[in-house]
Amino acid sequence: MKHRNKIIAAVVLLALGGFLVASGKLQKWLSPAPAYDPNADIEGKRTRIEELGDRVLDMRRLTQPELYEPREVAKPNYIPVDWPASSTLDWELRAKLPQDLLDKIDQSPVPVLLPSNPEIAKQINLGSYNDWHSARLETTDLTIYLIAQMVLQEREKYPFEKTVRGVSGDIWGGEGGTSIGWNISWIEHNTLYQVKVACTHCKDYTNEEPIRELIDSLTYVGGSGWNDWQE
Repeated sequence: MKHRNKIIAAVVLLALGGFLVASGKLQKWLSPAPAYDPNADIEGKRTRIEELGDRVLDMRRLTQPELYEPREVAKPNYIPVDWPASSTLDWELRAKLPQDLLDKIDQSPVPVLLPSNPEIAKQINLGSYNDWHSARLETTDLTIYLIAQMVLQEREKYPFEKTVRGVSGDIWGGEGGTSIGWNISWIEHNTLYQVKVACTHCKDYTNEEPIRELIDSLTYVGGSGWNDWQE
């Protein structure tokens, strides 16, 4: 009896094997699994992740609608810029500056002050933004970075203790790495000017004279608020 059952089981296995071979499934089962590819169907994965994220956001909008209500952003309370008279403009320096620099100067929302030396001024990289502008100059041993921005009504935020360019300001120096640096701040034309200077060949940061000479040499070359001369 046991012998007959073994024969029947063998016949069934042979028949099943023949069927699998004929259908190609046995070869598929016996073939090695493909190597794992982390990039396979990556776009599909991204799509599914994005869909899941959208569902989460939709649920949050339903359960916490107050988080998605539009809110008014308080605008900074600036003091109006006191634009210098066009007669104080350094026309001679403007005539020596490249046109692309002049275009950026005339977009500035605050008065632009540049070194009176045209060879230095020409090398400055200037960018104008909503309520400020930046100017940067780099040489082999000197880096000058200036930011000019509108002044907030809360003037007490600018507790200056010294005088710079004949107005309230501050100046201090120190050593850092391989260079000596100074930070200079002052308010002029209702505009806050901040200058950082790093010098690799300078010897004594307590000597403010050369830095003050540089700051005093800054001259008015324009901005977006001086259109009367063009009319």
